[in-house]
Amino acid sequence: MIDIDTHRRDLAIANRILAREDVVDHLGHISARHPEDPSRFLLSQSRSPELVTPSDIKEYDLAGTPTDGPPHPMYVERFIHAAIYRARPDVNSVAHAHAYDLLPFTVAYDAKLRAVVHPAYTIGTEAPVWDFRDRFPNGTPLVLDMTQGDDLAATLGQNSVALMRNHGFVVALDSVVSTIYASVYLKVNARVQSEAMRFGGDVSYLQPRELEAIDELYRNAPHTVGRAWEYWVRRADLNGM
Repeated sequence: MIDIDTHRRDLAIANRILAREDVVDHLGHISARHPEDPSRFLLSQSRSPELVTPSDIKEYDLAGTPTDGPPHPMYVERFIHAAIYRARPDVNSVAHAHAYDLLPFTVAYDAKLRAVVHPAYTIGTEAPVWDFRDRFPNGTPLVLDMTQGDDLAATLGQNSVALMRNHGFVVALDSVVSTIYASVYLKVNARVQSEAMRFGGDVSYLQPRELEAIDELYRNAPHTVGRAWEYWVRRADLNGM
């Protein structure tokens, strides 16, 4: 069992990695389920990801309510994390971001994000899209309460990735390291797919049996993802940590 202090440190590092790899800018966040209490999760107070330190990591319950310490600035979309943890007991880390390479797939109705490079296998055969207008026609693309969070979690279903119409994406997996890996390669996949689509003609998408084989390969070789984490930690700016 990883202790809470190590969890806070790793989550702070994860924020720095997402910033260094241009998955997030001053917006976006990554969380982790509490290692000792599955009914809570850890998320930074509202701060630019590249500046997050372990002391910024706060605890929340599965309604998005802070449970520790004095009042602090909070991310308005903490409900994304709360709703997904509540709906998915298997998920231990959630990321939300607006990487620019992904955004065209959230606004072009006919452009479906599909896996074209093997490290992005977590996309599956096609990323589902949460469209806020379906149930909240008078709302905005932002997830500002648990009702909207629950609706997003329902769209995510048992998938690891979902897009958010006119907004961004969420990634939900079993660990912070896996979530970082998927988030970085989601961005890479979007760029490669966009470039391939510009050529015109057919695009070679990874097929279900291939995705299953890649998933099994990664499960049997976790050091591959660990190697990526090591690489990204070296690249990240950890000043002030």
